[in-house]
Amino acid sequence: RRYAEAERALTDTATGIRNRAGYESELDRAVTRAHATGLPLSLLVLSAVGPTERREDAGIDELAAVLLRVTRATDVVCRREAGELGIVLPETTGDAARRLYVRLREEAAHAALSHSAQLTFAAGVVEWRPNEPSGAFDSRATAAVGHSRVDDLELVAAHAVSPASPTSTEGQSFDVRLAREIARARRLTRPLTLLVIDVDVHAAGERLGKPGAERALGDVEARVAATLSNGDSTCRMEGELAVILPGSGVAQAEAVFAQLRASLASEPPGDLDRIAVSAGITEVAPGDDPPDVRDRAEHAVSQARHAGSGTVVIALPNDDSRR
Repeated sequence: RRYAEAERALTDTATGIRNRAGYESELDRAVTRAHATGLPLSLLVLSAVGPTERREDAGIDELAAVLLRVTRATDVVCRREAGELGIVLPETTGDAARRLYVRLREEAAHAALSHSAQLTFAAGVVEWRPNEPSGAFDSRATAAVGHSRVDDLELVAAHAVSPASPTSTEGQSFDVRLAREIARARRLTRPLTLLVIDVDVHAAGERLGKPGAERALGDVEARVAATLSNGDSTCRMEGELAVILPGSGVAQAEAVFAQLRASLASEPPGDLDRIAVSAGITEVAPGDDPPDVRDRAEHAVSQARHAGSGTVVIALPNDDSRR
């Protein structure tokens, strides 16, 4: 009976959708099962973009109703964040998850969805990697959402989901993700911090060549991802690693970098004796546009790079900086 009560506490009784705590529980359980059985596991994340959080939630509820019709009994539909759904897909490859997404979009296009028709959606699909922690798995899904193209729901039958990036978003996709997170932070009145980590891939490349440098950068990114919470995301930018931290302040960003620095000091990546990293941090301020935030963080990481490995520079909105 206590188990049944706990299960009900993790589920929205009106919709049958698992809530945020239920999502984390289901993801942990699915990862444990995949690790034990060796069977595939995939995660599909849908994120709504609309003028208000209420509109996003209403659209997500409509899509969830469609999802409950097209998914299997073993699949689990969950609320992941405000305006987001996470669909845990046991015994499902990434290709099969993408086919499910296409079917969902086709079903939604033929349904009378009043709220969803006024929104745009982004989606990401990732397949679990052996021995990958659930937090890192979820972070890759966040990155995949940022990487995917945002399509109008009316065009769903014409578009398949963009293939999930195996590690992170890049380039313009980062700007889209940052803009969306800034808008969401304002609606929810919560902090948002950008951490940019400079990785000395040039030195790694001189010793290991370009493939070795890429592996070193991927190793650094994996270590960062393992420390992140659900909703955080990473992005590669020309030898730098940007980390978007919704709901976090400067102190949390400093903690992420401190953990990375300690990890690299105790166990350098690959065949390297050491790898230099430095960081710039800035917190989003009222009135900030995405270019303001990115420029401050880039200026801070440039100062940190010139100051030496291990340095952190915090850029304040008034253009002042501190180390």
